[in-house]
Amino acid sequence: MSTSALDTLQRLPCATLKSLARLCGLSPSYTKAILAANITHAISPFFNPPSSSPSSSSSTPASTSARSSLSTFSSAADHAAGSASRRSYRVLSIDLGLRNFSYSVLDLPPRPASTDPLSSPRPLLAAWSVADIIQSSFPSLSPSPAPTDTPASPSLINISAFSSAQAAAVAYDLFAETLLPRYEPDVIIFERQRLRSGGGHAVIEWTLRINMFESALQGVFVALNRQGRLRASVCDVLPSTTKAYWIRSEKKAETPDAEAATATEKKKSRKSKSAGSTYALSKAAKVALVKKWTENVTAKSPDSCAHVVFSPDTIPLAMQFNTKKPPKSKSKPLTDPTPLLSQHQQQEDDRFLHPPAKFKLDDLADSLLQGVAFIEWQQHQYQLARALKAGDDLESLNRELCARHEEAMLSV
Repeated sequence: MSTSALDTLQRLPCATLKSLARLCGLSPSYTKAILAANITHAISPFFNPPSSSPSSSSSTPASTSARSSLSTFSSAADHAAGSASRRSYRVLSIDLGLRNFSYSVLDLPPRPASTDPLSSPRPLLAAWSVADIIQSSFPSLSPSPAPTDTPASPSLINISAFSSAQAAAVAYDLFAETLLPRYEPDVIIFERQRLRSGGGHAVIEWTLRINMFESALQGVFVALNRQGRLRASVCDVLPSTTKAYWIRSEKKAETPDAEAATATEKKKSRKSKSAGSTYALSKAAKVALVKKWTENVTAKSPDSCAHVVFSPDTIPLAMQFNTKKPPKSKSKPLTDPTPLLSQHQQQEDDRFLHPPAKFKLDDLADSLLQGVAFIEWQQHQYQLARALKAGDDLESLNRELCARHEEAMLSV
């Protein structure tokens, strides 16, 4: 990567660099010099793509840092440039959890060479699921039938005696024997787990368990990579990065009374907003955003969302976000989901009248939003690198990309 790109970025205003960092999936909380260096490093593969084929990416360590892993999307130059021979690029997005393990599989088609540089193809949501890996067997992780060569009964977690050895065994069975051979992803991204809950000093037991499981997964990835069995790149993504990309916090205009409020009153107001309520609001906002995406998705219109195309296997889950819950009563819950669908939906989606009975929507939303955000970050990096090589006005590019993305954000 030549120093000319870095010099060009360093001449931009700090506000523009922060905006470009957000659009590229990087943290904006740095000084101007570090922001320019981080962006330059992220887009460098688009300037000097490796000559090796995508299948040879197994030589890249699986423990690659998040910033460099984000750039592996462009490891094949023909995918970014739009080669007709390039196959779809597959992203496996994971929201880690023991009780609610969610994943989404997104296939991004090659970029057509004749299209607008700022327009990008929409990914296809090929698989989407959430499961309890403590009580469920791994072949049932996916709604679609498992391949015949998938192991029939991998080990399960005994939650009452959870140990590092059990976490390692489950991590291997889950990925090496189930998800990786089934989906063969090009890149694996998962949500980095928190060290504490609610900003408190204490570390609760459940947090230790999920962190142990995350460490076991990283060990599996490194071992498979060293053995030459993993061709996918692996990186973790901070949940705050994904949230900041999709959710916009609106600051209400202060009235004269609010401006005259004392410092003590403002301090009390800040204390009233607990970390737990903020976390719940964040989860609700993500579900609301995916609900907006899926409100018009049906079997006959799987591409009604502007960000992703739903495959037939994922349409039942998409419909769950807009299915009205039955009123509470003492009677038994409905076992047939047909009454929960409108008459119009029943006519159009006859083959999808039996979606899964229970799915945790917030975890489904997390894995989908994380995967789509990752793809869009890569697309923005490609567009920025292309503008730098062409000598285009980067501030105009930033304004146009921000204007397009603003329409997709949810205000809370």
